[in-house]
Parts: sequence; structure tokens; C-alpha cells
Amino acid sequence: VSGENLSYIIYTSGSTGKPKGTTLGHAAMCNLIRWHHDTLLTGARGLFFASLSFDVSFHDTFAVLGSGGELHIASELMRGDSAVLVDYLESARIEKVILPVVVWQQLAADYGDRPERFASLRELITTGEALILTPAILALSAQMPDCVMHNHYGPSETHVVTAHTFDGPPSTVSPPPPIGRPIANTQIYLLDSRMNPVPVGVPGELYIGGAN
Repeated sequence: VSGENLSYIIYTSGSTGKPKGTTLGHAAMCNLIRWHHDTLLTGARGLFFASLSFDVSFHDTFAVLGSGGELHIASELMRGDSAVLVDYLESARIEKVILPVVVWQQLAADYGDRPERFASLRELITTGEALILTPAILALSAQMPDCVMHNHYGPSETHVVTAHTFDGPPSTVSPPPPIGRPIANTQIYLLDSRMNPVPVGVPGELYIGGAN
């Protein structure tokens, strides 16, 4: 088996609205996990929250187990009930979690006045869609000084490709929050319709290269 061999196929509608099979090789996944271990929290109690049909499930699994951490598997009930999820985060003393943006928005809305419920969290990664810093997220995050928040971006074809770490409370960042910079061994280009780089501040189309 080489890095060029297929690791998995994920079906996604992408921007077309029609499901399509997206393939990712071992090299791309290994690059992501190696970058994660070099950059983010390792050896932690992590929660496997993503569905197995979502590419984040691979990130959830190997980021924790590959660094000697303890992986807890979220039940279907946890995925659909914020009260059950928060109870488990607290009782199992979960330190690390990768959550869809909409889930973190809901937790912040329901428990913004109960920051002690998230006292064990040391790292929170949002992904899956554009991060919107709602008033509830801003208020709750300001009360969690021991938890570092990250915003990850990447289409299914490349998994995670850029990452931004908030240096302090997200309230210090002007909206919209940045998607960050390319992860290791990855390049990002903003090009016009003729495949030429666009000047700073000019809209362009995002092209991704490298191990991803």
C-alpha cells in the first residue's frame, strides 16, 4: 500500500446539488493527522462526534488515537440532544472535540450562562460549514479561557486545508472570522478566470495544491 492508494470515498453534493463520490488517498489523510499531532492538542480525551458517513470521522478518530489519547464514542442520542451531549462532556471530562458549527451554536445558545459545564474542554475545533460568531458563542467563549478555539476549513476533496487558531476570545476578531492559513504541505492560490493570481482584496477562485 502506498500513499497514492485510495483511503476512502465520501459522497457529497458539493456545490452542484447532485451527489458525487469524492476520493481521498492515504497520503492526504496522513499529512492531515501528522500536521494535527505537530500543531494541536494530543494525548487528550476526545469525543468521536461525527457520523461515519462524514469525512471528519477520520480526523476525529486518528487525531486522538494516533497521539495516545482516549476516544469516546458519541451516541445517536448525544448527536440529537444538546442536554445529553453536555452531560457527557462534563461527566466524561472530555478535553478535545471537533464539532459542526451548528452544534456549537446550539450549545452556546442553550448553555451560554453555564460555562462550568465545559470546564474540562481544552480544545474546540469547528468545521463543516462557515463559522458564524453568534452573540451566544462570543459570550460563552469569553468565559472559557482554558479552551483554545480553532476554525478549520476544507472541501471534501481535500479534507482540512486551512486552519485558524483564535488568539484569545473570538470577540477580538472582526467578522467574518478568518479561515486561516494552509496546513503543512499544502498550497492555496486565489486565481482569476485566466488562472492568474488576483491582487490582495480582489475576489478570486480558490485553488488547492499539495499533499491534500
